[in-house]
Amino acid sequence: MTKNSRRGLHFAKCNVICKIPMMEVVVKRRPLVWILGSATLIAAIAAAVAFVGKELMGERRDLLLTQVEEQVASAATTMAALVRDRGRDIRNDMKVVIDARRQAPKSQQLDIIRSHLIALNRSTRNYLQLWFLENGAVLTEVSGYRTPENPLPTVPHNEIEEIEERARETPGTIAAMQALVPIDSPYDCLRLFGLATHDGSAAIVVLVNMDAAFDALQRRASLPDLDLWVVDVDGSLLVDPDSIWSQQVSAALLRDKISGRAILGEKPSLWPFSDASMDSQMLAWRTTQGQAFPWVTAVAAPLDGVTLQLRELANRVLFATILILLLVVTAVTLIVWLANRQVQLKERLQNAAMIEKLREQLLHLEKLSTMGQVAAGLAHEMGTPLGVIAIRVEQLIEQIDSPKQRAALSVMRDEIERINRIMRQLLDMSRPTTGRKEEVDVARAAKQVADLVARRYDSRGITLRVDVSSTVRVCANPDQLQQVLLNLLVNACDACTSGDHVVVSSCGPDRQGRLGIAIDDTGTGINDDALASVFEPFFTTKAPGQGTGLGLTIVREIMRHHGGHVEAVNTLEGTRVTTWWTPYDSEAQPACATATNSVEPTVLATN
Repeated sequence: MTKNSRRGLHFAKCNVICKIPMMEVVVKRRPLVWILGSATLIAAIAAAVAFVGKELMGERRDLLLTQVEEQVASAATTMAALVRDRGRDIRNDMKVVIDARRQAPKSQQLDIIRSHLIALNRSTRNYLQLWFLENGAVLTEVSGYRTPENPLPTVPHNEIEEIEERARETPGTIAAMQALVPIDSPYDCLRLFGLATHDGSAAIVVLVNMDAAFDALQRRASLPDLDLWVVDVDGSLLVDPDSIWSQQVSAALLRDKISGRAILGEKPSLWPFSDASMDSQMLAWRTTQGQAFPWVTAVAAPLDGVTLQLRELANRVLFATILILLLVVTAVTLIVWLANRQVQLKERLQNAAMIEKLREQLLHLEKLSTMGQVAAGLAHEMGTPLGVIAIRVEQLIEQIDSPKQRAALSVMRDEIERINRIMRQLLDMSRPTTGRKEEVDVARAAKQVADLVARRYDSRGITLRVDVSSTVRVCANPDQLQQVLLNLLVNACDACTSGDHVVVSSCGPDRQGRLGIAIDDTGTGINDDALASVFEPFFTTKAPGQGTGLGLTIVREIMRHHGGHVEAVNTLEGTRVTTWWTPYDSEAQPACATATNSVEPTVLATN
């Protein structure tokens, strides 16, 4: 593999690796912007992940609450149906006793009533005591059996008379009232129920332990993990599960006695470290309004399971957020590393390119030095003989009268002059240019050179025009500027034929602030393949014997010593060669006069 091919492969690899130019600029030149941008990006990603996680958890919470709500609503509906059935059973039991009294003979009524009361007491209805009254007097009483640890409650006679009075006010309809429970009683809720005959002459009263009754109903409804409340429409709490939410439940049930739902306590939190909602419950209630016992039945399910599930989901979201942030930080770190790596590689490439450029310049200087030594030697060795030959040829031309011989001698004289011209060009190209730089009127210099060239090419029908503003001033050596214009105008005219045009104009400034002097011609142009080599020594597109190939090389060297450059391009009409000069500044006139030749020019040859 050659040196150039290895360089090309190295550049190709670097082009593949270095693909983050904007990142390079930000990291290298604006580190604070990069840090703030990275922090903003990470914060935005974290906020987006947190927002998405919150939305997912919110949807999950709503779904879980809906499931719990459906569960407690179904349980509440079931309990309402059981309570309705329980009320119907109590009414039927009491109605059986009333019907038996009406159908039995007068002499057997009391025995039949008592037997029915005993049968009811022995049933599973949880009747604690039963009374049968006529005209306000107790005819018979049946009490259930209880242990000494759980004795029968004592019901004041006035309460029995009160419930009988209520029943007689609405014959055929069950009346109910809360029985007084002593403080030291083992019973939490006792209920008196009464049913009177249609004529109001007799009534049956029963005492029911509501806790035991509804515990049995709760077991039948399969609600082991749910709390059950039963509230009478008048606000009496019939069943209380000893919950911290009893007051809130009573208030909610009395506020809406038909049906509804509510969350007792705080709504399950989306924050994974909160225990505030562990005691919360979902409450749903249904009413048995219109039945024999207008009670409101409520069922509550704990929400700690929902809270635990949300906490588990929140921990997963938090873990995912941390993982995503770690991935983002890793990616940002990798990008920074790649950007820094790119900066290092680019600096190495720039150093390598600079070294290669200096090497090429050194090689070029070595070539020019060798060429100068050869030219100096040739000029010294050949100058004197050529001068003698030229003098002898001039003498022969003056002495010979034959036109044919005089023409031959003239050809010899021209060729000797051509050799001398080549020697002078070699010397001009090889030796350093040290002429003084000063303010130069480009329009005036261009007109002088154009007048000189026009005399030579007027007979060929070529139009030469100078279109340069009189205000254009450059910092240059006047003689060398005219030499540049002379070489370029001669080359342009040599490429033209009759009817073509050559125009000298000004342009610019360019990005470096230089002013341009452009020479456009409508001639034959330059081949695209040869365009890149026109500034090389001894390269020419002219016919053999018509050009030395040193004119544009000398132009390039003069421009290099002036800190400018020259470029040649093909146009639609022909060729344009532009030289770029440092503009003259009156305030910097001393610097212009003492300018050095250390600026390395840029030589372009593009189409």
